[in-house]
Amino acid sequence: MAEKNRISGVVDRIEGGMVVVVIRAPDDPDSTREIYVPRSKFKQVELQEGDHVSVLI
Repeated sequence: MAEKNRISGVVDRIEGGMVVVVIRAPDDPDSTREIYVPRSKFKQVELQEGDHVSVLI
């Protein structure tokens, strides 16, 4: 099974049950990527735009 990496990012927006997190691209540190994570995967209940979070990819 592939090993998961923990990456820090910033909450860009919350759309319904999905949280859009902006991270630095692992293969190109000069660019960013948006990843969509279900809100249920976060321990913090009150997420807002601009919050720093860490995600497993």
